Amino acid sequence: MWLINKILAVSAVCCIFCANADILSAKNRVARLMDPVVGIVVVDSNSSDNSDNNGDKVDGSGFIVDETGFILTNCHVVDGADRIEVVIHDGSKYIAKLVGKDSRSDTALLKIDVDRKLPTVTFANSDNIDVTTPVYAVGNPFGFGTSVTAGIISSKVRNLPSQMGDIKNDVPFLQTDAAINYGNSGGPLYTYDGEVVGMVTVFVSDGMQNTGISFAIPSNLLQKAVTQLRNFGKLRRSWVGITAVPLDRDVESALGLGKRCGYAIVAVEKASPADLAGIQEDDILLSINNEDIEENTNVDYMLANLPLDKVIPMVVMRSGHEMNFNVRVGIKEEDDSIVSQESAPKKEIAYQKIDSIPVGVADLTSDLRKRFGIPSQLEGVMIANVGKRPSEMSIGNVILRVNQKKISNVTDLINEMGSITSSKAAKVALYVYDPNRQPQRFYVVFRLMYATPKK
Repeated sequence: MWLINKILAVSAVCCIFCANADILSAKNRVARLMDPVVGIVVVDSNSSDNSDNNGDKVDGSGFIVDETGFILTNCHVVDGADRIEVVIHDGSKYIAKLVGKDSRSDTALLKIDVDRKLPTVTFANSDNIDVTTPVYAVGNPFGFGTSVTAGIISSKVRNLPSQMGDIKNDVPFLQTDAAINYGNSGGPLYTYDGEVVGMVTVFVSDGMQNTGISFAIPSNLLQKAVTQLRNFGKLRRSWVGITAVPLDRDVESALGLGKRCGYAIVAVEKASPADLAGIQEDDILLSINNEDIEENTNVDYMLANLPLDKVIPMVVMRSGHEMNFNVRVGIKEEDDSIVSQESAPKKEIAYQKIDSIPVGVADLTSDLRKRFGIPSQLEGVMIANVGKRPSEMSIGNVILRVNQKKISNVTDLINEMGSITSSKAAKVALYVYDPNRQPQRFYVVFRLMYATPKK
């Protein structure tokens, strides 16, 4: 009995020692993670909201990526600044130079002049990070100084709503539940191994408190940003010259894709790499550079990050047939602006009712083209009336295709719908043009209803 008690006592001491060792190890690890993190103070002579530190305001965070003084942060933290001040871990302050920035990915690279080597971060491979991976967020919330919060990766490849500023959907954001607040922007998101997996960029709030929904730019994109901002002062994106939108499962089923996923190519720029290769509007994009499009694929990100000046394969479906193209990737020097169009007046138009779909249609005339802003080269059938059944379509839209079959007039539409209903198909996919939305082309799927025969 004495021996057993002795063993238990020794075991208890060992457990306490191990627990304390783990705590000390965690403390040391977190302390090391905090050293490369900096606070960023921005002075803007056009703003009256620089109230702290004798007119300065702590606007965000950043982290050191090179021991000579290169610092990565968010573009929105430093954009428009007259002077940028960086506060490093020991309290020293430096005036920073803006090396380069990119509003589309919300990244910016700063440089401070130092006479010593600074502590730096190490990047993780964000492609290998799984949902539920534990993470630390380090930053300067509300200007209180460097703080640490913990959480997990809640989701991957997130797109942000369009109303959330200029950030585009070619950023496959990581979502985390780690507590993020004002001032955390630009700070690192660490794995428990001490590697940066992302940069905190956006948090969703109800205006009163953090709600536990935050987004970070993945580290693989950050490493590219550091290199290109340092070398060119901006990001150089790949360009093939297409605009593509995702298809939902109903559309993919109606178009005969089976279990495959696809994106509808709704625009091809003239003389672009895709145009020169032979890719056309209305093609269905299935594969890019030997990677099949899947349900969670971020196609915008893929198109913006192809190998520059290299020939890559692309697979599309056209009129039900797969086609292969070789596309030489170009460089996109600047973003294209989208010019919105004003809605044309939609007066009552004589129309013909189509029983199997809830719209009334009319042949395109020069008067209708002028009234609704429809290009002269566009062929299809005008939607002149919409029924009570909910739909994305509206008066002034043009039906271009029925299940990938081109139509030019109402007769074509009636014939195609007759063939589909006679085959007792469950649904039909209409390819539609709307001059007043972006992108202007989209698919709508209708489930077809058939009368039950009388017994």
